[in-house]
Amino acid sequence: MFPTYADFQAAYDMEKPEAGAAPWAFAPSGPSTLLQSFFLLKDMPEAIGLDFFQIGQAIEVGRPPTQVMAYFGAFEPTLMAEKLKALGFALESETDAGLLICSTEGCDAGAQMDLAMRNPLSPFGGDLGRRFPVLASESVIVTGPSLDAFKASTAAVAGERPSAADLEPFQAVDSVLSAFPYVPGVIFLSPLAGTAFDPAMVIQGDNAQAVIDALNQTLSENPIGPFELVAIAAAADETTESGLALFVYTDEDAALTAAASLDARLSAMQSLVAPDRTYADILSNRGELFPAEVVSVPSVERHVVVVRIDAPTPPNAKVDGQMIRSHRAMNALVDMVSRRDTAWFAVSAGE
Repeated sequence: MFPTYADFQAAYDMEKPEAGAAPWAFAPSGPSTLLQSFFLLKDMPEAIGLDFFQIGQAIEVGRPPTQVMAYFGAFEPTLMAEKLKALGFALESETDAGLLICSTEGCDAGAQMDLAMRNPLSPFGGDLGRRFPVLASESVIVTGPSLDAFKASTAAVAGERPSAADLEPFQAVDSVLSAFPYVPGVIFLSPLAGTAFDPAMVIQGDNAQAVIDALNQTLSENPIGPFELVAIAAAADETTESGLALFVYTDEDAALTAAASLDARLSAMQSLVAPDRTYADILSNRGELFPAEVVSVPSVERHVVVVRIDAPTPPNAKVDGQMIRSHRAMNALVDMVSRRDTAWFAVSAGE
């Protein structure tokens, strides 16, 4: 079971969305435009034929300018096509997968900016006056600025090509996360996230080389082999929310070695951006950090190393005059990735 954004609103007993409480419930994943849309949700149905709370789940794949966004829920594509005409869109065609809605200048013009057409109510590029191509059906909406990436994604929606959900590493992560009643957010990273680590990009100063040498020694003493996929997730049940880092392996022995090394690194290694604190200290400040465990998924012959941080679910009320942010553990993991502070899971060979 997955919560919808309507669940988040209900959980915070919000009568006025602009009160600013519900955004604290969002996990840091999915399309970046969603939070902006939340603050404009009252005007969205009239402007674009889309009610924010029709969206059940959402994903974003890739990086600008070739990212693709997909929204899942219960939609009215014909109404959307009619409303979007006022924003410079036109119905291009009707397909078995849904209505293709594009800029009046063509589906290949979606990345063109026209600030005179700027309308932040449109999650289809409206913040910069762009008009991304849109495929809209009653259950899914796909959009993005790159026509090639958009076509690839809509082909997956139409069943004409495989999607990430058809791949075993993603299925392994899904199997592990299915044990949780709620999974508000997941971020998948390239396996290169473990090999692209360069301490020289982070470590500076007169003694930088000595610090790098000591770091490399620690990495070699606690080896982590290449993994197929890494994911960062927020999960929860009725009383507890969890931040998770998941590493997918084909070999069980490699997974067991990685789990032991992750525990050792988290405990012993200091953060590269907060050098007076270990990674374990940073994560333990967000909840209880558990020893890494290996979860085997026989159906896809994969073994998933899981690093987990648990904390009580925040109350639906202000504490000392402030809302308590949800998913703080996941936020800490995401912050490490965004700041390239990822030495603790860098791939390295043993001595």
